[in-house]
Amino acid sequence: MLQDIQNIIIQARSKKSIREIAQLAIEDDSILILLLKNIRIEKDRSFYTSSWALSDISEINHTIFKPHIAYIFSTIQNSNHPGLKRNLMKLMQFVEIPGDLELEIGETCLSYFKDQHETIAVRAYSVTILEQLIPQNMIFNEDVLFEIERQRIQATPALNARTKRYLKKVKKLGISNFTNVFNDF
Repeated sequence: MLQDIQNIIIQARSKKSIREIAQLAIEDDSILILLLKNIRIEKDRSFYTSSWALSDISEINHTIFKPHIAYIFSTIQNSNHPGLKRNLMKLMQFVEIPGDLELEIGETCLSYFKDQHETIAVRAYSVTILEQLIPQNMIFNEDVLFEIERQRIQATPALNARTKRYLKKVKKLGISNFTNVFNDF
């Protein structure tokens, strides 16, 4: 049966077929594990399709990934494929980050946000993940606020929307003296 599913994954090209794969994985752990294994094997289209299905699953049931967050994040860090990284960062914005990974994930997301050569989607998802980490790990806040200020003139609408949400949360929590950033948004 898993070989049949693998063939479906390789041939999937539409949003509908990805949704079907995602639904099967939610219902069957062995299919979820197959998708997770596929994202590490960049030999055919299955790694990309699997990451796409995983990102769809995260929108439906993000708790399913709790035991796999370290694995998923190390895959992101070790991949240079923009589509894979984008799909897995999309997934990460929906999951609860475990305490033992907050620092590593926060540092990596800050690095992606700062990297002008990184795709806009990965940079935007990074801001969302950093926003999620605000209450638990405030050491990134000043760096993120500085970077928001630095990038604000050339920021895309996607980044502007995410950074505004980040700023709103920081302001609501009253945890920054970076008032010039708040005044300009």
